This record gives sequence, C-alpha cells and structure tokens, in this order.
Amino acid sequence: MKNIYKQVFMAICTVTALVSMQACSDSYFLDPLEQTLTKDSLYVNSLRAQSVLNQAYYNIPYKWPWKWGNSGYNNQSCINQDILASLTDEGVATCSWTGAPKLYYINALTPDVVGINGKGNKTSVEHVFEAPYNYGRHAWLFLENYKKIPDATPEWKKNKAAEARMLIAIGYFELLKRYGGVPYLDGSHDGDLSSSIETRMPFAELVNTVDDLIAQAIPDLPIRYTDTDLGRISRAAAYMLRSRLWLYAASPLFNTDEPYMNMDDPKDNNLICMMTSTDQEKKAIWEKCAQYTKEAIDFCESNGYKLVDTGNPKIDYTTATRDLTGNTEVISFSRRLSGFAATNPNKNNLYARFLPPDANNKNNARGNLSVTENMVEMYRTADGEDFKLNENVKNPWTVKAMDPRFYASIVYDKDNFGGAEIGLNAGDPFMAYWVTGYTLRKFLHEEQYTSLSQSIDAPYFYMRLPELYLNYAEALNEMNGNNSDIETYLNKTIHRVDMPTVSTAGKSQEEIRIEIRRERAVEFAFEDQRYFDCKRWLIADQIIGVDKNPRKGVKRQSDGTYRVADVVTNNVNGTYVWQDKFYLMPLPRTEIQLHLGMKQNPGYN
Repeated sequence: MKNIYKQVFMAICTVTALVSMQACSDSYFLDPLEQTLTKDSLYVNSLRAQSVLNQAYYNIPYKWPWKWGNSGYNNQSCINQDILASLTDEGVATCSWTGAPKLYYINALTPDVVGINGKGNKTSVEHVFEAPYNYGRHAWLFLENYKKIPDATPEWKKNKAAEARMLIAIGYFELLKRYGGVPYLDGSHDGDLSSSIETRMPFAELVNTVDDLIAQAIPDLPIRYTDTDLGRISRAAAYMLRSRLWLYAASPLFNTDEPYMNMDDPKDNNLICMMTSTDQEKKAIWEKCAQYTKEAIDFCESNGYKLVDTGNPKIDYTTATRDLTGNTEVISFSRRLSGFAATNPNKNNLYARFLPPDANNKNNARGNLSVTENMVEMYRTADGEDFKLNENVKNPWTVKAMDPRFYASIVYDKDNFGGAEIGLNAGDPFMAYWVTGYTLRKFLHEEQYTSLSQSIDAPYFYMRLPELYLNYAEALNEMNGNNSDIETYLNKTIHRVDMPTVSTAGKSQEEIRIEIRRERAVEFAFEDQRYFDCKRWLIADQIIGVDKNPRKGVKRQSDGTYRVADVVTNNVNGTYVWQDKFYLMPLPRTEIQLHLGMKQNPGYN
C-alpha cells in the first residue's frame, strides 16, 4: 500500500492539492478552503479542520456520470458515461464508447486495467481500489488532530469524530463488497508502513473491524440533519450501514468456507469469505443481520423516516427515488451537483446522456441506457399478475395497468415523455440509443425534454428506508423461512404503490426467496443494487452472463403490434459471458507487484 500513500501524502500536505479535488463544488454543504493554508494550520479552527473531513465524503459513491471518465481518485463516473444497470439484466449500454462495451462486455476486466495506475480502459472500471484509502486518510487525519482544535465544543468534536469513523467505514464497506478482505489502515500513516499493514485482512476480521467503527460512531452522531448540513452522515445512516454490512457478510458469496473459487493457496480462502462451515454458524450471521436491521428500522421509524405515500403511487415513487423536497425516506445521499442541464446534447452531463431519444429518433446523443424486456417482465400488472408481453396487441403496456413503478421508471414505445410521443419507427431494426424499445424515465425530470436549458439537481440516494424492510425480510427468510414478519416487511414497498399483497402463506423458503429478490429488483431498479445483489446471492452466472440470460427487447411491426427479439447490435454483441472470477474484482497489478504479501483474488493472473 505504500504507493497509494506516496501519491496521496503530497495531496494532503498542501491545500492547493486539496482545493484541486473540488469538494466544495461537488457537495453543496462543503466550504472552500483558503489557498494559503498548510497542513499544520488546518486545525487552528473548526471551519478549517472540517475542510479536511469534507474530503472524506468522496467515499460515498456517486452513480451519475458527469465526466468522460474516472479522473484521478474521484469516486464517480466509473464506467465512463453509463451506470451499473448496463452490467446487469436491467439494461444494455447503447454507445460503443461507454464503459460496459469497452471493458465488461468483452470480458477485459484484468488486474492491469484497475486502480489509479491502470492501463488502457481504466476509466471504464466501476471502482478505483485506491479511492477509499485516499479519502479515508482525510478522515484519519481529522481523528488524529481534532482534539486540539481550540474553538470546537466537546459536542462538536464528538459529532465530527463519529462522522469521520463512519466515512472510513463506508470506504471499507465499498471495498469489501467488491474485493473481499483488503489491507486495513488504522491511521493516516505519515511515516513508513509496517509489513503487517501491507497484507490483506481476513474477510471476517474486516467485517468486525468495520462494525466496530460503526458501533463507536452511533452514539455520537446527530439523529438527522437539516438545512445546509443535509446530506451529512447521521445516526440513521450508521444504523443502516450496519444492516448492509451484515447483509453482505451473511450472503452466500461470503457466508461460507468454500468460496466461489479457491485462492491460489486454499489456506488464503479466509481473505474472501467468513469461513463459516456449519449451518448453525451461517444462520448466526443471518441472525446478526436481522438484529441490526430491526434496530435500524426501529430507530428510523421512531425518528420521522417513513415511506413517501401520499396516495399517488407514481408521483410518490418518483419523489422517493429522485427528489429531496418532500422525501421522508432518504437516509443518505451524495452530491447534489446542482446545475445539470441538457442544452447541448453532446455535452458531458447527466441529462444529455440519459434523456430518451427524440420522437423522430434522430437525437443520437441521448439514451445511453436501453432498458431490457428482461427487466420489464419483472414488473407485475396492477392486479398482481405476472406480465408477459402480448405480441398481438398495439399497446401491450396499457391493455392491463402495470405496477405504478413501471410507469415511473421506464419509457416504452409511443409513451409520453415531457409532452412528446417517444417511439420507434415501424419496421426499423434496433437502432443505436434505442436498441431495446425501452429507455429510462426514473431519476429524470421530464420538463427538461422541452426546456433543455433548465438546471436540475441530481443527488444520488445512497440509502433509502425501503432497503431496510427488504433486508429484514431476506434475513428472516434465510434464518428459518417461517416468520409472519417476512410477509409484513416484504409488502411495505408493494403496498406503498397500491399493489396487491404478495402472500407468503404455504410457500417454501425458496419460493419466498424468489419473491424477495423480485421485489428488490423492482423497488431498486437502476439504483446500483442489482449488480451487487446478483453477486452476493451467487446467481450472477445465471443473470449477468448473456449466454444464460440473453438480453431481450421489443420491435414494433408494420401493423402496430410487437415482437420480442434478442438484442444484437454492433454495440451489444452478446459476448458478455460470465466468468466466476468476476464475483470479486481483481486487485491492481501494481499493488500485487509492490507487495509480495498482497494476494490476488482467484482467477486473475
């Protein structure tokens, strides 16, 4: 890990480097740092000290692409102008130059292209290994110096120290879910690192270490933030991270002593799994997940967090997944990035990339993600029946009403978006930027379609209350599969959109498992959940690889009816064949070469 800190140390020692990270321009609650400050003067008052801590907020991921690629350590736009839904059965990337086709669809994820020093397509990789160490180090620097801040109150110091611990914990959670056990650094380490730090911490030990950080932080965090501090880490976020941490630890990918692939030396398997060998040991991890998740639910519900539910399901779901105003279920979000506009369709920004194609299909600068028929058929009709596209009708999505979340999330052929009809041209083949017959509505502001000069905020909701409900239902089901609370918590998000109850009565544990997974897919569609869910459930080989799960789309016929067809274009060529090594990401080759004790994940030479 020395090379990480060799690069990072100079960035922290001078304020010029800190300012170049542009934290204040990306997070509206962050204050700019004065150009004349040095490291030693950063702790002369609370405002300056907080500027150091603010850098650690980059450890909260931001999903929306707004740059050409991954610039330095910035934890964003990591698959180059597209979102992780393009790596699942939710959608396909429609532009050959975005990250999915350049790297993932051609199975080119290797140790050489990941990390800050990666070669070739490193801007297409969805995570930068060094980033959490870089931003976490700002938090450690704060923890090592905050007690000497002269104008800070004891309460402020406790609060900010807890905030720092949580930001470190988030960074390590984002690492462990992608890599398994990683090196754990327990300070800023200005000096030489010991050899023990340069080895990977066993996975179970890392989970418990992160849990300890969360447990230390919980008592000293504010219940919630408002006004200009909205978006900072609250106590609710700490409770929820604990639920999420143990959900991953309990999931099949990690909750085992026989991992998806053996390490080069099987004695090192403890780096990538919990080393639980008996059913009782595995169940105990699920019990811990259930315990912490229920604690999180109880805390959130008793402190004003609740589902957005005003009686208008489509608008409620849109508010819950897009807007800060009126949103009672967002627990943590990253970066508002105020000012996204689509004035120039070729401009590098969010809304220029994801608005649907023009009605005449000539706008080839939009619609970077095409939603698949695979995703559409995960939604049910409004009466609770499975949806299967009827190829003999002219508007199969309205013959029977659909789950309101479908209409809030997806634009289909001849649908209305921003007052205009969007659609395929009858008889044309699948075309670039509209390759499946569906595109994205979720997260977007339709008024921008007709008034492109409007500037729109674009926060990424990192944590929403519904996840706790479905985490709890999953944990209860995996513990014993016979608990009435499973149906209660499974149906909270379903009832919010006025859909019929999904009954668990008389169903097997596997049948209930399928229902929970389907509801997660629908509730969190395109929210960067499914990619990691399919991995932690050990079903990515069935879901992500197109050899076993071909991507489907729809095509309008000359008579106005539709047919379902495989998506095959120059950009989506059906080569995304899953390999089990992809369950975890490779560590950068530069790190492996520098540290003989750093073991690579299985399957990566």
